[in-house]
Amino acid sequence: MTDLETTPDIQKRMDDTLASEKPYKGRITNWEKVQHSGAKGLGYIITGVYVDHPSFRGETGYTSYVTKHDEKTGEIETKNSRYTLVL
Repeated sequence: MTDLETTPDIQKRMDDTLASEKPYKGRITNWEKVQHSGAKGLGYIITGVYVDHPSFRGETGYTSYVTKHDEKTGEIETKNSRYTLVL
């Protein structure tokens, strides 16, 4: 198993998302913050490669605007979803 395969713990987090929470869509690698004049929240979006996303696995893309970012854990929350940023 490589670091970028969906591990059972990541799949469990995706499956266990409560209906009241924003869905956890997995990890993003090769990411960077992009300041965006139209972005609400913290004023930026994240671009990178979706590792576990149910629809965009392995694709490069960008998030909706980031509303929360825990720099220690890499956890972010966007307008619509939650992710983990990995190096």
